[in-house]
Amino acid sequence: MQLMWTNFINWRKENKVDTIHLDFEFTEKDKVADIYPQFYHKTDKSGRPLYIERLGGMNVPALWTVTTEERMWQSYFQAFEHLFNFRYPAASAKAGRRIDTSLSIIDMTSFSATMMNS
Repeated sequence: MQLMWTNFINWRKENKVDTIHLDFEFTEKDKVADIYPQFYHKTDKSGRPLYIERLGGMNVPALWTVTTEERMWQSYFQAFEHLFNFRYPAASAKAGRRIDTSLSIIDMTSFSATMMNS
C-alpha cells in the first residue's frame, strides 16, 4: 500500500498535477468542445456536480487536428483537480454537507467500437 501511495505522489510530481490548474492553459478548449462535447451542468437532486459527455458525437480524427493526446491528458488532469479543489467544496457548501462524488451522464448515441481504434 505504501508503494502505491509513493508511486501516486511521484506520478503527481512528474506530471505537475499539484499546480496544473495554474500552469496549464488549454487554449484549444473551445475547439475541442466543438468536437468532443463534455461539460458540467449544475448539480443533481442529491447536490452532486452533474457531468455530461457526448462520447458518441466525438470525431476522433478531427480531435487530433486541434490538439494532441498529451494535451488531452493534461486537460483531464486539470479538470479532475478542479473538480476536487473547487466543484466539490462549492457543492458541499451549497448542500450543507460533504459532497465528494459526482453524477456522470455519457451519451453513447452514434458510438461504435471502431471509434476506439482512433
